Amino acid sequence: MRSSVQYVEPRLVCAFSPPKAALDRVQANHPRGSYYRARYYDPTTGRFLSEDPLGIGGDTPNFYEYAYNNPLSYVDPLGLSTLLFNRFENFLTLYDKNGRPVLSCFAKNDTVRHSNGPWPDGSNPYLYHKSHPPDPNGSYGLNGIFVFKVPGRTGMGVHAGRANRGGPNAKTKGCVRTTNACMQDISNFVGTDPLQSITIAP
Repeated sequence: MRSSVQYVEPRLVCAFSPPKAALDRVQANHPRGSYYRARYYDPTTGRFLSEDPLGIGGDTPNFYEYAYNNPLSYVDPLGLSTLLFNRFENFLTLYDKNGRPVLSCFAKNDTVRHSNGPWPDGSNPYLYHKSHPPDPNGSYGLNGIFVFKVPGRTGMGVHAGRANRGGPNAKTKGCVRTTNACMQDISNFVGTDPLQSITIAP
């Protein structure tokens, strides 16, 4: 936990439940918990078994908590993981806190004519996740949208949707669109290694 922990309205929070496959990962290293690339988590008690990797860099003497032990009302917007969208190769890559690639997915940033155009190149800080009614053919797909702060723009983010129109090939109003499977994988990962930013590369 870091001093950047901020209160958010509960309607903006997406509480991620770790999937069973993620909870089963690397059980051999700790008989009661699962390793989440930064520390061990015990699904039985719902608590972390190892200290926050930031240690005294946080603003609490409890190194085992996350977001003041209230992740439904608080998020840590500085997080540890990042996204990189490579416009030339049409790939979205998620990197963990150590800069290692975790997953890479097909994604595009093609826009409709009546938009402000594609997402500008550069890095943008993560703001929040916004849920939408799950619909693979809807505007945002099954897992909502990860929203970032982009100067001069509002609601810019990464989402899926329009599976019936080619998924990532379907144009947006400026957002990066990927697949529903990719969004699910990102959602699962950032539940324990929160997003910090996205970088758009030419």
